[in-house]
Amino acid sequence: MAVGKLLLGTIEKSKLQFEEYKPDRMSSMLLVPIIVENRLSAFISFMVNKNQYWATSIVKMLLTVTSMLGRVLEGKQEEERLSEIEERYRIICENISALIYEIGENGNILYISPSVTRITGFCAQELIEKCFFDLVYFEDRPKLVTTLLKTKNNKQSSEVIFRIKHKNGEWCWLEGSTKLYRTIEEELHWVFVTRDITDQRRLENEIIELNKNELLTIVSKKIANEINNILGILVEEITDLKRDFPGESLVYAKLIKTEKALERAEELTEQLRTLTKKKGPTKEVVFV
Repeated sequence: MAVGKLLLGTIEKSKLQFEEYKPDRMSSMLLVPIIVENRLSAFISFMVNKNQYWATSIVKMLLTVTSMLGRVLEGKQEEERLSEIEERYRIICENISALIYEIGENGNILYISPSVTRITGFCAQELIEKCFFDLVYFEDRPKLVTTLLKTKNNKQSSEVIFRIKHKNGEWCWLEGSTKLYRTIEEELHWVFVTRDITDQRRLENEIIELNKNELLTIVSKKIANEINNILGILVEEITDLKRDFPGESLVYAKLIKTEKALERAEELTEQLRTLTKKKGPTKEVVFV
């Protein structure tokens, strides 16, 4: 009667295992190799208690069995590798700061990285199969569609900057790139790799506003000085004209009225100059 045992390693090692395992009266052994991914992985050993000629049909049958076993082991190893890759990919995606989208030809979101929660407040599960463009700020949609069509035509990645909705109703600025790829089923998918630049945009707007206020102050001060110089000249001219007309004349009365109007204009100009000298609330721009 033949007895089967799995012997791992080389033929030499298998012989040693056979010597340790061999029961009394076992005198013949057949080693059948198990090949996994074109490499020798193990043997199955068959032993009998007398010298025996192993028929070709039996050897072929055993080789068929070990070949099937090898394919099963290959599948198992492939599953383990895929599981390892999937776990590594999951860890990377959970810790990456970039926001990654994948959308189909109909615009629906097929994949979105876990960082979406930190940036937009939405959970990934809330957005899968939702229309991507419904989340994009309406003014940015036409330019984004044009960019996608561009990648479809030239098959190269393109830079994108657009706003996307936050769960609280505000808008987040994203900057990155998108690229088109074709699936095995010949479907077109776009992948976006973006980063959150909302704070950067807010800082830029604050700097622009500060510069705008500073420029307005400088221009206002310059205008006030110019007006004040003109008013001073007019007041001097009216003072000289008053000497040429008697106090009871109509012209003199009109000169007095004009002089008072100029004095009022000088007061208003001085108020404008004083206003430009006052410092408003100081905004400190902090770079982090």
